[in-house]
Amino acid sequence: EHLALTRASVVAGPADVSADVTALCAEVLALPSAKAEVLQEVTEMRARIAAAKAPAGPWDAQIGPGRLEDIELMAQAGGLLGG
Repeated sequence: EHLALTRASVVAGPADVSADVTALCAEVLALPSAKAEVLQEVTEMRARIAAAKAPAGPWDAQIGPGRLEDIELMAQAGGLLGG
């Protein structure tokens, strides 16, 4: 899943393997992305998140329309579209 690769980081292991994994993630993310497909996937991800967890209340800054989760998904989509 490309959205996950926008946040991926190696946390343990040999330095050469870490470098290879980081390079592979960058290579995959640099591939051209179809705008409509990326936006559709982000929309579906947002719907899955909303179905799995409702906001804890009106002061929940993370989950809910226009809150941090939406901003994060938009940033990830921008990263995918921008390469």
